[in-house]
Amino acid sequence: MTNLAHWPPPLSLKESLNELRATVDCTVSYRRAGRKLAAAFVRRDLAGLRAELEFERMMSTATA
Repeated sequence: MTNLAHWPPPLSLKESLNELRATVDCTVSYRRAGRKLAAAFVRRDLAGLRAELEFERMMSTATA
């Protein structure tokens, strides 16, 4: 009979860090009076590109 007290087997440090990197992502937005002023992205490339495009459009209409 298999002892399941340590199942799944513990990961090595390298495996643990790779697993953590694969699961960590976030978006942080800074707003004032309901208007988005800044955004930061961690492992969210597509969201970052979309936000950058949104900011560029907002800036071009504000200066036009």
